[in-house]
Amino acid sequence: MRVVFVDMDGVLCDFVGSACRALGVERPDPWPAGVYDMVEVLGLKSMSEMWRACRPQHEFFAHLDWMPDGKAIWATVRELVDPARIFILSMPSHEPGSWSGKVQWVRRHLGGGQVARMVLCENKRLLSSAGSLLIDDRAETVEKWGWEGAGEAVLVPRVHNTGTGNPVEVVRAALLAWRKHERVTSGLAGVRA
Repeated sequence: MRVVFVDMDGVLCDFVGSACRALGVERPDPWPAGVYDMVEVLGLKSMSEMWRACRPQHEFFAHLDWMPDGKAIWATVRELVDPARIFILSMPSHEPGSWSGKVQWVRRHLGGGQVARMVLCENKRLLSSAGSLLIDDRAETVEKWGWEGAGEAVLVPRVHNTGTGNPVEVVRAALLAWRKHERVTSGLAGVRA
C-alpha cells in the first residue's frame, strides 16, 4: 500500500523553540545554517542537559508549538493524500513520557483518528518500502530512507539542513510527484508482459 509518513518534530512541531523555552535561552537568530546539533548551537554540555530541562517529557511533547508553517504543511498533505494513507512517523526519546506526550499532541492537534495511524520508531528506515514517501526535516533520515528500502523521501527545508525553497511548496511538489507516480503505476496493475 502506498503511504505518506509525516515527521512531527521539525516538520509539524517546533521542537527547537520549545527546547529553548524549557532551557530558558533565546533561540539563536540566525541559527547556523546546516547545523542540526543543538548541543553545539546552544552551547550545552550534553544532550542530557537539554533533556533534564524538558522534564517531564510527557508534558514537554504534549505541549509543543506548531512550526510556523506546520499547519500549512499538514493542510497540504490532507488536501493531496487520502487520509487513510497518511501516517505520523516520529522518533521518541528514550524516556517513556515522550511517547505518551507525542500521542497526546497528535490527538489534540490532528484528531483522535490520526493516533491510530501513528508510528513511533527509533529507526524510521525500517518502514521504507516501495510506494512510501517520507516527509522529514533531518537530512540523515531522508538519505537513509532509500538505502534499505525502496521508499522516496523529501527534505523539508529548515535552517538546520541543506534544503532550499518554501517548505510548503517543497512538500506540495513532492506529493504531486508521488501522486503522479501512483496514477501511472496503478493503471498498470492488470497488465502482464
